[in-house]
Amino acid sequence: MTFELNELRRDFLKLEYVAPNGVSHWGGIDLNITIDQWKLEIIDDPEDSSMGRCDKKDYKIMINNHHIENVNDFKNTLLHEMIHAYEYMLPETYKQYLVLFIYQRIQWKRLGNRALKKLIKMDQHADMLVHTLLFLLKSIQLDLARRLPLGTIYGYGREKLF
Repeated sequence: MTFELNELRRDFLKLEYVAPNGVSHWGGIDLNITIDQWKLEIIDDPEDSSMGRCDKKDYKIMINNHHIENVNDFKNTLLHEMIHAYEYMLPETYKQYLVLFIYQRIQWKRLGNRALKKLIKMDQHADMLVHTLLFLLKSIQLDLARRLPLGTIYGYGREKLF
C-alpha cells in the first residue's frame, strides 16, 4: 500500500510551501515516508474487542489474532492499521492535498460524485471520532482496487453503513 507518493510528488512539489516563519520554499517538504520503522505484533487477547490497533507512540501495529477468522481478515485489518500508521507520519499540508487527490480519483473513475458524497456524509455523522476523511477515502480506494465490497478495509462491522 502506498499513498501515491511517486505520482503526487511531481504535483505536490510544484506547490509553494510556506514555513511557519513565513519563508517560502519550493519542494521543502520531505515526502520519503515509509513504515519501515514500524513493528507488527500479533496478539491473542479475548478481552480486547478490536481486531487491530495502531500505536503511534511506539510505532507498532497490533493484530488481535483472537478475532481474526481467516487470511482475508488479517490482510484487511493490516491494511486498515497501515492507513492509520501512514496518517500519523504525513505532514498536515500533504494530508490535505492527498484528500483532494484521492477524492478526484475515486469520484470520476469509479464511484461517481453522488455516491461518494453520501459516504463522506455518513462518515462525518457516524465515525469521525476515530477515522478522518483521508482514512475514509484511502480505505474506499483500497476496496475498489482490491474489488472488495465498500467498507471492507474501513471495516470493524461498519460495512453495513456503506
